[in-house]
Amino acid sequence: MVPRNRRSFRLENGKLLAVLRTSLGAVYKSYSDDKGTTWTKPVSTGLAAPASTPLLKRIPGSGDLLLVWNNIFDPKHPDFQNGHGPRNPLTSAISSDDGRTWRNIKTIEDRNPGASSTPAVTFVGKKALLTYNTQPFALAKRELYSVRLKIIPIDWFRQKIICRTTRCV
Repeated sequence: MVPRNRRSFRLENGKLLAVLRTSLGAVYKSYSDDKGTTWTKPVSTGLAAPASTPLLKRIPGSGDLLLVWNNIFDPKHPDFQNGHGPRNPLTSAISSDDGRTWRNIKTIEDRNPGASSTPAVTFVGKKALLTYNTQPFALAKRELYSVRLKIIPIDWFRQKIICRTTRCV
């Protein structure tokens, strides 16, 4: 496995955590305890993903980590043939244990057909300013890209999902 687009992040204990873009069907992670000179063998987070770049940030004022990524792996999808895979839905999850486990998995955007990818986030007060690329059609068509901004209350990421029959809120 050759990871691409590694995003590393310093944990509160001083170690580094990297989330990795791979073509193996999941977000992978690796840790370093020597400032990035060496890394543990990458392992799957268990979170499905195409070969798209995940985002990892600490939520200010907490030990919680926020992960934003494309929560899908479908090798039969037409975009998978070009090495990328589908880029929707765009999803978030929270970790309170330095990336060992993830909870509160939530859909931020689901463009079908279309794609949402390459997230970036800045925290301002009690809000997350989340930007990401969107595309109205499948990646294989290489259509027009645009950038979307969503302003999301930080508490939204922490709220548990409540499901009543088939409707989740």
